[in-house]
Amino acid sequence: QESGRRTNLRSMRKAELLRRWVQGAIPNLAPGTFTSSSLDASAASRGVLSASAALKPCLKYMAERIGSADDAGALRLFLPVMRLIEGVLGRLFLEGARKNDGRDINNEKEGDALRSSCIKFLEIVVLCFSNKALPGAAGSQAARMKKDASQANDFSLEDLPPGHPIITRENLEEIGEYAFSTLRGLVLLGGQAEIDPNLLLAAAASSSVGNEFMGGGSSPFQQILSIIKPAALAFLKVESNAEKAGAESGDKDSFILNRSNIELGFGLSQKSYSLSINAVQMLATKRPVFFKESSICLARRTMDPPGGLSGDAEGLLTKAAVTGIRTHLRSSCLTLLRNFLSVTSGCWEALADALNASGMKAQADRALQASRQQLNLMKGGRAARNRAAIFYEWESADNTRQLKRQRDSDDAEARVRAAKIARGLGSGVQLPTSMVDACELVLLNLENLPPKRPPVSSTSQRKRPIDLDFVVDAVMSNGASLSVNENRWYDRDGGEAWTMEEGDVGEDGRR
Repeated sequence: QESGRRTNLRSMRKAELLRRWVQGAIPNLAPGTFTSSSLDASAASRGVLSASAALKPCLKYMAERIGSADDAGALRLFLPVMRLIEGVLGRLFLEGARKNDGRDINNEKEGDALRSSCIKFLEIVVLCFSNKALPGAAGSQAARMKKDASQANDFSLEDLPPGHPIITRENLEEIGEYAFSTLRGLVLLGGQAEIDPNLLLAAAASSSVGNEFMGGGSSPFQQILSIIKPAALAFLKVESNAEKAGAESGDKDSFILNRSNIELGFGLSQKSYSLSINAVQMLATKRPVFFKESSICLARRTMDPPGGLSGDAEGLLTKAAVTGIRTHLRSSCLTLLRNFLSVTSGCWEALADALNASGMKAQADRALQASRQQLNLMKGGRAARNRAAIFYEWESADNTRQLKRQRDSDDAEARVRAAKIARGLGSGVQLPTSMVDACELVLLNLENLPPKRPPVSSTSQRKRPIDLDFVVDAVMSNGASLSVNENRWYDRDGGEAWTMEEGDVGEDGRR
C-alpha cells in the first residue's frame, strides 16, 4: 500500500512538472510577444527549443498513463502538447498570413534562426508520429526494433498502447506523414511552396496558441492538420506535376521540375537547408518506412542541385553555401547507398544515377557493393559472417596507418633496448647473436677491469647494512644513495661490478 501510494505521488509530480514545462513554452510561441521582430523571433526560438526537448518525455508519459488505463491523466497532458505542436507549426508556416498586422516578422534573415529550430522540431514530430518497423515485418524484427529504440531513448507509435478514445495511432500517424512530406518539399524545392492565402488565413484565424481550443466541434488534430496539411499538399502538387511532365517526355522515371514557375513562401538559408537534409537522411535510417521516399528525394535534388550547372548564388544561399549544400547532398546519397535498405527497397538505381551524374561513379560502385555484401551476410549463416570478418581484418591490417605507427614505435623500442644491453659490457661493445660467442666476449672483457679498487673520495664511506633506512634512502633519492656504497667496484656506460665476500666451501658445496 505504501509503495503504491509513493508511485502514484511520483507519477502525479511528474505529470505536473511536464504540464508546467509545456505551458511555460506555449506563451513564447504566441505571435506578438514583442513588437520588435528580432526580439519576437528570439523569444519564439526559445519556445521551440523547449518544445523540442519536452515532446518525447510527454509522449512517453502519456503512453504510460494509457497503459495503466488512466485515460483522463493522459488527456490532461495531451491537450497542452497539441497546442504546443500547433504553436511551433504556426510560427513556421503561418507567418505569411500574419505579416499584415504591422510587424515585419517575415524577414528572411531575421527569421532564419527561428526557422531552423522549427525544422528540427518538425523532424522530431515525424520521428515520434511514425512506425519504426516496416509494414508486415515479422514479430521478431519488430520486437528487436522496439528494443533498440528504447535503448536509444527513442519514441515511435509502437510505444503508444491502443485503446484511448482520442489519442489514437491513426491520427498521430496522419500528422507525421504530412510533416514528412513537408520536409521532403523543403529539401527538393529549397523552401516552402506557396500556400493558398485563403487556407493560411483560415488556419491563422483558428489558431489557439495562447488560448483554449475553440468550440464548434474542433479537435486538436484538426487544428494541427489545418496548418500542416496545406503545406504538404502544396509540395505534393508540385511533385505530381513534375512526375507527370517526366512521364510525358517518354521516360517514366524522369522528373522534370520547372523551378521558374514555382513560387516559394519562404526560402532556406545554408543552416536551415542543412538541417532539412540531415532530417530526411536521419529519418531514412531510423524509420525504414521512409527510406525509399527519402532516397528518391535526395537523389532528385542531387541531380538538380542549387545553383544549377554553374553553381552560382541562389536565393539566400551564397556561392560558398551552394557548394556546401551540393557536397552535403552527394554525401547523403552515398551514405544511403551504403545501407542495405537501398537494395531491398529498390531505390539504389536512383542513388547510383545521382552520384554518377555528379562524377562519383567509383564511390557509388563501392558503396553499392558494400550494401549488397551486407545484405548477403544478413541472409547468410554464422560461418559466412565469420569468414567476412576475418577477410576484412586481413584486408585492413597492412593498410592501417595506426598499425604502421605501432610497428615503428615497437621497432624503435627494440633498438633502444638492444643498445642498452650492448652498452652494459662497455662502450661500443655489441653482443653477438650466439650465446657461446656472447659468453666468450664477456670473459675476454673481464681483463679490461682495473686491477685495483678505485679510490674513494672520502674515508667516511663504509659498507652499510641493508636495513629499512637503507631502502628508504634509496627510494627517496631515486637510487642516488646506492652510488656511495663501498661495495660498488666498477661503473661505466651502464655496466656495474660489485664485490662480494666469499666464505669457505661447505659440505653442500655452497660458500
